[in-house]
Amino acid sequence: MSKLAVSHAKEINKRLGAKGTVIIVFRDDGTFEVCEYGRSKAECSKLKAWIDELAKSVETGLLPSPWEPA
Repeated sequence: MSKLAVSHAKEINKRLGAKGTVIIVFRDDGTFEVCEYGRSKAECSKLKAWIDELAKSVETGLLPSPWEPA
């Protein structure tokens, strides 16, 4: 798989006419990558802050990984 790039999120966002798009890719080793795109810098900043909170929640165990047993 190619490296996750903003262009992936941008393409989906434009195709769907969305305000913002977040892509989360889960790797076999349990890690994940995220990519966001918003129509403006302000929208991108809001999505980035949301992703940071999501990552913290997963890292601290508040939000379990979808691959962990419930």
